Amino acid sequence: MYTWIQAVHEGEATRAAGLIALYLRKKIYAETKYKYGLENNDTFKKINDIILNAAKEIKTELDELLTEALRTNAVNYGSEYYLLVQKAISNIMDCGMIHVAIPETLIKLLESCWIESKPEIEWDAHPRLETDFGLKTYYGYEYRPASALQTPVYKVLIVKPQLGMKFVLNLLNCSSEHYQNSSLKAECKEIELIFSEEEKVKQICSERLWQMHRNSDSNPDVLECVLMALEKWLLEVAKRFPEKLVNKFCLFLLKNSNNVAITATVLSVVEAYPEKLFGISCILIRTKEICYYDTCRGAAEIRAGLMSGFLPRDKVFEEERVTSNNFEFRKITFEQVIMDYQIKRGDLSREEFERRISTLYSIIDQVTEDIENWEPIYQYAYYQMDLRRYTINQEQEPVEKNGRKYLELKPQMPEKLTELRENEKKEREAFYQHQHTELYVWSYARYQKRTETYRSYTKYEEKPETAYTEMREIWEEKNDAEGAVDLSTAIYTCAVLLRDFKEKLSEKAVADCGEMVQEVVTQWLQSDSDYLLSSAIEAVLPEIVRWVSCEDLSADWENPLYWVIGILLEHRGETFSSCIANILWKQDQHAALKVLYTYVHLFPIYRKKYWQYGKTGRLKRFLDENKDLIEQDFKEEISDITKINIDVLDFDSLLSFHELLNKDDEKIFSFIVNIGKKIWGRIFDKDDESDKRLTGKQAYVRWLADYALCLSPDKQKKLLQCMMPCVSMEDTFAYWIWEMVACEVERTRYAAFWNIWNLLQPDIFRKCDKVKELEKSGDVLHFKERKAFDQLIKNYLLTSGIWPKGLTSWDSLKHENADFYRRAAVRIGYHPIVLDAIAYILNSIGKDTFSREGVEWLSIIIKNNPHLKKADLPVHTRYFIEEYMSELVKREKVTLRREEHRRKQVLVVLDFLVERGSEVGFGLREDVV
Repeated sequence: MYTWIQAVHEGEATRAAGLIALYLRKKIYAETKYKYGLENNDTFKKINDIILNAAKEIKTELDELLTEALRTNAVNYGSEYYLLVQKAISNIMDCGMIHVAIPETLIKLLESCWIESKPEIEWDAHPRLETDFGLKTYYGYEYRPASALQTPVYKVLIVKPQLGMKFVLNLLNCSSEHYQNSSLKAECKEIELIFSEEEKVKQICSERLWQMHRNSDSNPDVLECVLMALEKWLLEVAKRFPEKLVNKFCLFLLKNSNNVAITATVLSVVEAYPEKLFGISCILIRTKEICYYDTCRGAAEIRAGLMSGFLPRDKVFEEERVTSNNFEFRKITFEQVIMDYQIKRGDLSREEFERRISTLYSIIDQVTEDIENWEPIYQYAYYQMDLRRYTINQEQEPVEKNGRKYLELKPQMPEKLTELRENEKKEREAFYQHQHTELYVWSYARYQKRTETYRSYTKYEEKPETAYTEMREIWEEKNDAEGAVDLSTAIYTCAVLLRDFKEKLSEKAVADCGEMVQEVVTQWLQSDSDYLLSSAIEAVLPEIVRWVSCEDLSADWENPLYWVIGILLEHRGETFSSCIANILWKQDQHAALKVLYTYVHLFPIYRKKYWQYGKTGRLKRFLDENKDLIEQDFKEEISDITKINIDVLDFDSLLSFHELLNKDDEKIFSFIVNIGKKIWGRIFDKDDESDKRLTGKQAYVRWLADYALCLSPDKQKKLLQCMMPCVSMEDTFAYWIWEMVACEVERTRYAAFWNIWNLLQPDIFRKCDKVKELEKSGDVLHFKERKAFDQLIKNYLLTSGIWPKGLTSWDSLKHENADFYRRAAVRIGYHPIVLDAIAYILNSIGKDTFSREGVEWLSIIIKNNPHLKKADLPVHTRYFIEEYMSELVKREKVTLRREEHRRKQVLVVLDFLVERGSEVGFGLREDVV
């Protein structure tokens, strides 16, 4: 059903599949004891896919179901319809056909899931942006990276334009009102769009709102995605349809919007198709602030899409944004559009061209009657765009080109604006407070090691002192209104200068960078007001750790060792833990042990008194009150890790403690194993409700997976010997297997990976034998146990969901590993999941490597296990076998007639397909026979 429904969205068979899926969904949900397990149930996920893709044929039934879900509020996390609703409001690839079948109900779902109907109680002193915009926070990361394709809004706009536009307006209007009354209200101004003397609309305005559709400022992801979808759709309408229609849509949006986020999106379309939207331009030019904000947008274009996704599934969204960001009109501003109206006639008749110019000048004259009273930032654009104000620049000689002489023109403007005109690019950027945009992009790209981005900024790459000088300017202006953003730029610049250019900088520059880091870190630790800098602070954490030494054991704010303890207690994250484990441990193990000893001693005390200090200055008060104790800990001689009393840590803290240990130091192997004996039994036991609350469990399993790949072969063997008696091979063990694959993908350790894989094989095979004996005795695994077992085998056979679509090889899966799958086929081929996994491998990462060997493995499984002909196979098994066999028969059709043994192997597999009702198998068998 799943395969069918992906391709066919209409017809009686599709309706039947949809109704069956509705029935199965209800039945599975009712019979599942632990509902949370459905979130990772592949069958349940596919049923939801079938329902949504069959939506056109079951729209009455689906509409009733979702309407009831809305009425009973059964759409939020943990409720019966959450997973179905989550998929329905997800990206355009996953949302099925619901936008065509029941768009009105889809809009109600979006409103219910995105808009917060009642204020949330914020326990965090620094609420997320979603709260400031009146949105629900738990969908905050579902639409990242931002893209026009991340929500179903783009599809709704295509099939129901009026409905889609009304929804976008309602969402942005509601969010903007919340924003205007939020903790960010100081950013907001008010502008007025003038359609006529009688018709005017006031709009909430800020740079944040104006740049929302471009992802060049901090905004809720869902709002960025919705505006991107609106822009994409409007651009397509402007390209394909008569100008009357796109003008009608744009006018409707402008008249009904209370915010400039919509206006900026409309202006984007104007800049792409100015010849079609002259009427809209004439409306927008009446508002003097628009040119200024759009110029700011143009300067910030370089930031658009800087934060990209990291997962293979993000690729389609990144490609959509790259395409969008590369449109030529992105380089154009509204001011340039108005200039072009006066210069470029295009396909217009002379009379129409002159009529347009006359209309334009009439509006400009009307708007600029009191231009002398405007702020200079608004005056400049109107002097610059009006060709009537231009005269010949007498200071420049005529330029000869293609046999013609050209005279340079310059606008006549008041003396106070002349300097701005003489050095337009530099002065303008400074004037609009975007002079540090290039430095930000360079420093951030350098920090992220994105070579293709940072190497184009040659003025910083070749002369890092230039970056230092500009950073000093930022530092001196740090108390300005935009200080938070500028300071982040300064911190990133400090980080890359100290990391990558220390030898090229003067001693003074290096010392200045160090002083800046010290000041900002101590301010960050002592204050509650600089939380916005947290992401930038991460950039200098490695440098802070490098400054730690045992020479200074004082407990004061001048000592980096003191900062490190503060960061561990309050702001510890994956990045900082990695700095302790991978930088400090290698640089000075003695200092690292002091840090761990002090942290373990203080952490339980700090957590016990955590709420006694209140929210303000909590960490500073604790550190200042305990200076004597901290200094005493610093002076304690810790020569061996076993002197650290880990018994004082609670179970969750003990798990996260491992992230501070260096994985390459084999001297601490016994220490880790001894701790492991205390925790493995609980970590790898059958999952229970109490373990669901362990926040450090997944991180520890991930750490242990990577650690296992860092060990020598004999240490790997000893680790498993100590670990396996404590292990119940359930969900968490399967997850550990998956994490080892993920770690190998991230950092190749081929020999270590396959050594531990071979060491695990006897235990995996024994588990399979036990399940086989259980089933042969007439017993069956319960649903949750079956799911855990299947996941274990899939992960061990490398068919976990980590591989992007279309990947046909993997560096760590070589031809010499073929025997791994042959042994699996012989020893554990009894289980349907093994057939499914091997068939999948032959269509994915093993396709190029095992194109010939695969048919032997499949034939072994089928010949040795005749029960599989009637067994319930995983959904895609037959499809994977058909795909593999189709290519093999096509490739070897001639040679199969000569190689009898191989021909028999092929026929075993094809006979199996035919008995399973495969038309593809039948056709292939006829070809072979």
